Amino acid sequence: MLLKIKMHTNSKKFSMVQKQFDVFEVWVKAEATQGLANQEMAERIADFFNVSFKNIRIIKGARSPHKIIEIMGI
Repeated sequence: MLLKIKMHTNSKKFSMVQKQFDVFEVWVKAEATQGLANQEMAERIADFFNVSFKNIRIIKGARSPHKIIEIMGI
């Protein structure tokens, strides 16, 4: 399953809003340095879809706020 993510970093709290079936907007607490924000985003999405963290892969946009991620096992 592929998802389109728009991510906001340095937020006061975590939040995730589903805009369409495969489009999400995510706010994370972590800073966008050394992949910390990507890691927090992947962990939260894994919890949301009830899959392992290892099943989340960033296909496009590792250094961009607009990402395409793949969730394997759904």
